[in-house]
Amino acid sequence: MREKGQPESCRRTNAAGHLCRAKVGKTVSFQFRYPSHLLCATCLMPLLALIPILPVCAQTGHPRLYFDSGSIDQVRMRVVSDEKSKAGWDEFFRTAFAETGQKEWNSTVCERLAFAYLLIGVEDIGKAAKEMLLQAAQMPSWQDTSQSDRPSFPWQSGLRTGELCMTTATVYDWIYPLLSESERQTVRSAIIEKGILPLIRDWIQPGSRIHALDSMGHNGSVVCLAGAGVGALSVYDEDPRAKEWERDITQSLMEWLRYQGNPLLNKVPSFAFDGGFYEGLNYGDSSLRCLFRYAEALQRVTGRDILTDNSALKYMGQFYLYTAYPSSEGWWSVNFGDSPSRFIPGNSVLLNLARRMQDPYALLHWNQAYGRPNDPLGFLWMPSNMPPKTPDDLAPSRLFEGINWAIVRDGWTPDGSLFALTCGEYWNHTHADESSFILYSGGKPLVIDSGGCEYSRDEYLSYFVRSEAHNVVLWENQGQPKEGPFRCRTVPGEIHGWVSSPHYTYFYADATGPYASVLSRNVRHIIAMDGVYVLVDDLRAYKPGVFSWLLHPEGKYDVEKQSVSIINGSAAADLRFAFPKDLQSEKRSGMEETTAKPKPYLAFKTKEPSEDIKFLSVLSTRKTSDRPAAPPERMEGSNWVGMRFDCRNGKADLYCNLLADGRKMDDNTANNMAGFITDAFLVLAVRDAQGKILRLGVHNGSFLRDGSGSIFESFAKSDLVYEIGSNQIDSSVRTQAGSRILLRSPRPSAITLDGTAVTDSPWRESVSMQEVTLPAGSGRIGIRW
Repeated sequence: MREKGQPESCRRTNAAGHLCRAKVGKTVSFQFRYPSHLLCATCLMPLLALIPILPVCAQTGHPRLYFDSGSIDQVRMRVVSDEKSKAGWDEFFRTAFAETGQKEWNSTVCERLAFAYLLIGVEDIGKAAKEMLLQAAQMPSWQDTSQSDRPSFPWQSGLRTGELCMTTATVYDWIYPLLSESERQTVRSAIIEKGILPLIRDWIQPGSRIHALDSMGHNGSVVCLAGAGVGALSVYDEDPRAKEWERDITQSLMEWLRYQGNPLLNKVPSFAFDGGFYEGLNYGDSSLRCLFRYAEALQRVTGRDILTDNSALKYMGQFYLYTAYPSSEGWWSVNFGDSPSRFIPGNSVLLNLARRMQDPYALLHWNQAYGRPNDPLGFLWMPSNMPPKTPDDLAPSRLFEGINWAIVRDGWTPDGSLFALTCGEYWNHTHADESSFILYSGGKPLVIDSGGCEYSRDEYLSYFVRSEAHNVVLWENQGQPKEGPFRCRTVPGEIHGWVSSPHYTYFYADATGPYASVLSRNVRHIIAMDGVYVLVDDLRAYKPGVFSWLLHPEGKYDVEKQSVSIINGSAAADLRFAFPKDLQSEKRSGMEETTAKPKPYLAFKTKEPSEDIKFLSVLSTRKTSDRPAAPPERMEGSNWVGMRFDCRNGKADLYCNLLADGRKMDDNTANNMAGFITDAFLVLAVRDAQGKILRLGVHNGSFLRDGSGSIFESFAKSDLVYEIGSNQIDSSVRTQAGSRILLRSPRPSAITLDGTAVTDSPWRESVSMQEVTLPAGSGRIGIRW
């Protein structure tokens, strides 16, 4: 008996092993078990192990964009033999079958229906895909109405054009046998006249081109060009112009991949040399999705490969891995710019990064986030014979120098702590957030980025992209210029001084350039130690004014003048200020991500106007059940301020040398700070309960001495941290390339630099110091005695 609302062509008998009778195309009918056991009669071939990249040769006929008859059979075999593919197919087919009655155009639905028909030939699903395809083909235009009314050079195409062109071309290729010759002509005409030609005229055709790589050299370029490219490949042997279209599109996309930026327009490379996409996670993902679809179709149709060994994509899998925060309640992400806080890279994007870049970390990320394919190309791009790899060999903290994002993690297990800071761009999908940070811990967000909302809403520009929506410092309630998204700035922010060991990371964000209209100095120093984060903000204005230190907490919070405790479920964090001494706290009106509903945030204001100020604060994570962190003890002396605070190993003393903030010229900045004699800007000492020093951090200094003599010496000012054991020192150093570092030590029995034995470095007996030269300017030094 047929279930209510179910077509005759698919009869289900039970939930566990559905027996269906389906029509395949117009000629073959067979029985299969829905949804996993599809091949009872259609594929009389042995199970084949897929190689990482399916064999490629030029294809004619249809389907040809991503599959031929052989690769379709391989995917069919995979959804029978591979447990993850089986699970993915069960869910995919159920969704597609439920969508057969949908009438409104939807690109995802249309492709899902077409792929389900391509794989198993259920006629009702194919008919639904065909109806939706013809609906798209018969639309009057594929243009974005918001872009066609530009007064000077009206656009003939846009992102919607690229999306429609890519989807209709793909579905045309996949359900080609279902279309009559007149229907094929209708669809081909739409692909060419409404998709390919308007996109080419706007993007790459001499004499009519509007866009330049330097004006739209970000996600917009690849969405439009790849859409036109997939369209051209779908009619590759059906229109004599297609080969020229493909050639021009391929060359343009290669230039997009190689783009190195434009200093005059302050345009940075889209892909950073060390990983990352400057427009953030969301737009990096949409760019790769379109690029991969065109590149794989290009290779299938023409045999040309534009992805293998592409350095721009080599570290993208690691970028996604480092910026993901897995928790027991789902996934969060580092959502700087126009990216949602719950972002996860696309299923097939992660799979193709794993497959093409031979990146086992991307496969690990896919396993953790999805564990099964859920879109058409995911079923094809699953790499075989590649096990996922845990990131145990990757440092948990990393600076993405190309886009100026710093990620500090305490490890790779879910529900750990993740601190991230940006000092990157402020143009086109980025925000006025230089030196802003976020914090996750215990599986919860505790300090957040405000995120964004729909671009059509006034709140997007009036709040979400502005400095007020981020964890930065304002002067007289002014931050970065409001015109930033529309007028590119010429002085970017940057992150410097990065030095990291397993339990200690230091860096500083120089946001002076972006804030130059109100501040002559804006530097935020960060020291991260096992869930405790020290923030030192070094600020100078052109004239006295009130500074406001902004914080966007997530969860419940209790505020006092100099502190706030944040509680979100079982996770908590305490922010405590040591300096300035008389801060005033207030709630300000903010907005909630996506909805733009009211959501207050906090400001800690200086009581009196000031021209030059240092904020010293400690942000500590804990469980809700633990006792809140005690306020730091203020310390100060001649030309220095500091604080003593609790840390995981005992007590930590932070010293800030006021002479070393740039006010001195033609003289060093030596100072005596409670017995430490140094020219460094920051010194941090961790002591155990007996007062023994366990760890020292020295930042932007060339020496550190105490009553017993020199502890550290370097002619060039350097950043270093070292752990002091009973018979060893482990130090991480960043200095000038080729510089010598001297560390106090008994005569050593073994010395290593980045794990390699050092045999030619002298021990200076007169000062009891070991000398080590760092050819690259950074490294890990181990001393044993």
